Amino acid sequence: MKKIAICTPEISYGDAVGNDIFGMYNVLNNQNFKAGIFAENILTSKGTAENIDYIHNFIKKRDDLVIYHLCTGWFKGLNILNNLNCKKVIKYHNVTPPDFFYNFSYDHVATCSGGIEQLKVVTGLDLDMYLSDSLFNMKEIISMGVDASKCHVVPPFNNIEGLKNLQPDFDILNKYNDGRVNILSVGRIAPNKGFDKLIEAFYIYHNYYNSESRLLIVGNQQHRLSTYIDYLYDKVNRLKLQDCVLFTGKVNDEQLKSYYLISKIFALTSYHEGFCVPLIEAMSMKIPVVAYNSTAVSDTVGNAGVLWDDLNTDLIAATFNEIIVSEETYFYLGEAGWRRYRNNFTNEIIEKKFLNLICEFL
Repeated sequence: MKKIAICTPEISYGDAVGNDIFGMYNVLNNQNFKAGIFAENILTSKGTAENIDYIHNFIKKRDDLVIYHLCTGWFKGLNILNNLNCKKVIKYHNVTPPDFFYNFSYDHVATCSGGIEQLKVVTGLDLDMYLSDSLFNMKEIISMGVDASKCHVVPPFNNIEGLKNLQPDFDILNKYNDGRVNILSVGRIAPNKGFDKLIEAFYIYHNYYNSESRLLIVGNQQHRLSTYIDYLYDKVNRLKLQDCVLFTGKVNDEQLKSYYLISKIFALTSYHEGFCVPLIEAMSMKIPVVAYNSTAVSDTVGNAGVLWDDLNTDLIAATFNEIIVSEETYFYLGEAGWRRYRNNFTNEIIEKKFLNLICEFL
C-alpha cells in the first residue's frame, strides 16, 4: 500500500488550507492509500495529525509520496522535503506579498517574505508535480520556470456541504434579520483584503441609496495586526457608521452560516487572493457576488458575479443598489453563482480532478 504524507506548517480546523488538507486525507484513505497528516504546529484533536519530525518513520520508499502545502515560509518543512527520497508534489495556495503589511506588522512582512523565498526554492527543485488552487496561482508557478506540463489547477476541498447541514445560530438570525439590507464580507482582517475600500463603498450606499442597511465584516482579528484593525475602526467612526458596520471577529461554523443566511450581497474588495473560499460559500447559498477583479477572483467567480476592474467605491455602491432594487438582477446573480458552484467547486468534482492526477502520477 502506497503511503502519502500531507505536510503543512500548521494544521487547524475551519481555515481554507486545513479544509483542503482534511479533504485530501479523506479521499486518499478512501482509495486505499495510507495517508497521514504531518505538521509542526498541531491545533486539532489528538490523533488527527503527527509531528513533522516523525515523517521519516512514515515515508520510507521511493514510490511513497509527499504533498507539501505551500502558503507561507516554513524552512524546516523545506529541509525535510529536500531530504526525503520519494515522489514529491506541491499544493500552492499562494503567498500574500509582504508589501501589504509594511506599515502594520513586521511579523507578517517576515513571514510573507519567507514564503516568497521558499517559493523560489521550491520552483527550482524540479519536483514531480505542482498543483495550484487557481489559474492565477498556476501562472505564478510557471512564470518562475516550472515546466507547464507539471502544473495543474485543483481547487481546494471545502466544507460547504458541512456548513449547509448545520443548524444556524438563531440568536444571530433574530438579531440581524430585521428588515435591513445586510451586505456581507468574510475573510481575515488584513491589509490585502481592502476592507477600507469596502467601508467607503458602504458609506456611499448607506447615505445615498439606503439608510436601512448594514455591513457585516466576518473574520478573525489578529493582535499582530492591531494597527490595521484600529485604522479600520477609526474609519468607521470618522464616517459615523458605528451603528451599521459590525466586525464580528472569529466565528464558528454555525455563526458563519447564519451571517450568510441573513445577507443579500456578498462583497469583496480584496487586492490579493489566491482563490477565496468565501466566494464559493456565498455562491453556493445563492448570494449575489460583487467583487474587485483582482488576482484569482475571476478564476473563482467567472461570469457568475459582478466584477469591477477598478476599485471605484461609487460604482460598487451603485451596484449594491441595482442588485437590491432589481429583483430580476438579484435572482439572476444568485442562480448564476449557485450553478458555478455546482459545476466547478463541489467536493465531488474536486475529488475527481485530484484523484485523476494523483492516480495517474502514481
